[in-house]
Amino acid sequence: MDKAIEDLGKLVNDEAALEACAKAAFEKVDKDKSGQIDCSELEAVLKDTSKDLKIDPPKPEDIKKFLDMLDTDKSGKLELNEFSKFFKLMLKAIYDALKEQKK
Repeated sequence: MDKAIEDLGKLVNDEAALEACAKAAFEKVDKDKSGQIDCSELEAVLKDTSKDLKIDPPKPEDIKKFLDMLDTDKSGKLELNEFSKFFKLMLKAIYDALKEQKK
């Protein structure tokens, strides 16, 4: 397994590190410091994360679906707790896919 996949595996299996990473990403994207991320801000973080991981970013319509699915209070925006759940699931799914590709 290559180093990047190994490092991602360590991250997704370390809850504290994963939470810190999610919070840092949230704060980076929450440009207006409102404590909420709207669809355009979510799209920005997904593009950045995809670029960092050297994968294709999700399509805008998929991002809207993710937002609707994760927006448990139906505010139209994600608070940190909602975003964090999504971010963790996304990184775990990416790790699983990369691991599977290496088999």
